[in-house]
Amino acid sequence: MKKIAIVGCGSIGSKYTRLLRDLNIDTVLVDNDPAKVEKIAKEVDCEICSDIIKKEKKACDGIIIATPPDQHLQVVEEVYRFGIPILLEKPLANNVDSAFQIKNLVNITDTTF
Repeated sequence: MKKIAIVGCGSIGSKYTRLLRDLNIDTVLVDNDPAKVEKIAKEVDCEICSDIIKKEKKACDGIIIATPPDQHLQVVEEVYRFGIPILLEKPLANNVDSAFQIKNLVNITDTTF
């Protein structure tokens, strides 16, 4: 069965979590707010991980980044080298420089983005 990591458990991340549950796709939630992630995990019965790097050691088939735009570059810098597909929620970044940095990171790998 496929497993998707969802980074960010705000409004959009929680919607993705419910959608994937309805599609019978295993999910693992990653967020820096323990209360928020635990609440959603209980609702949809999914795994929690406090660190995406540790989670990748357990292997995921893809990552959805649903954090606020000012955090997108930081998360992409952590996960692009995993070589697994990334869905980055819009907007790409909160400024042009960060958007180009994300583009450059993704271009140096075979990551589907």
